[in-house]
Amino acid sequence: LFNLGIGAYRDGNLERALKFFEKTLLADPGKGDVNLFIAKCRFALDDMKGGVEAIRDMFAWEERHPRNKNRKEGEPEVQVIKASERQELEELLSQVGRVALSTGDLETARLAAETLVDQVNRCEYLPLLARVEADSGDARKAIELGQEADTRCDRDALSAESYYAQAKAYCMLEQATPALEILNTLMANAEVARHFEDLLRTDKAFEFLKGSDFYDKYIADEKKQSSSSEASMKPAESATQTTEEPQSATPSNE
Repeated sequence: LFNLGIGAYRDGNLERALKFFEKTLLADPGKGDVNLFIAKCRFALDDMKGGVEAIRDMFAWEERHPRNKNRKEGEPEVQVIKASERQELEELLSQVGRVALSTGDLETARLAAETLVDQVNRCEYLPLLARVEADSGDARKAIELGQEADTRCDRDALSAESYYAQAKAYCMLEQATPALEILNTLMANAEVARHFEDLLRTDKAFEFLKGSDFYDKYIADEKKQSSSSEASMKPAESATQTTEEPQSATPSNE
């Protein structure tokens, strides 16, 4: 069954491959590593949540593996999943989590972020989970996760995403002072500022800061520039139309 699945996968017949991989797992639950192929098929078939769930099943299989169930007290967990597979799982989860977040699929984004935090690297992915919680409306949870990342993790592991999530959360709680302190720190880095400018302008949570110098500098001015550029295009379009009409009349005059 597994070999048939691999053949179909290589041929690009993903639906057929997925059926064989799922049947493989039903026939032999101990072959949990097949979940990697199940996940890849589901992702390719635009089933992001199903793909994340397959990866979670793979990590659960590792925890239930006899080599871990039978280990003595105090012994570290045995990593049954190969290092190359683990890296691929991380890359898939990170990519899908961020795509789901950007498209508003917050349930899938949370599943992916929680799995990354629990199974891969807590410090590295706490900021992503904080961002998911902020976008989901749980401001206090977002602040809690962001502060955990800031206080417990190495400085090198800190992420601008953590600051952004906390700033948004403070805006949601209508606490301007901490929000502005964090945002001014965030936007002091030009490269980081470019990354977050669009989010600041489009996320309604930051409208709470209207009237502040920060809002005028980073949000209001950009919105004015965007509006003026759109307005400047309209006269240009009408001018193009008026110049075309006399040209079409020339043949009849001759």
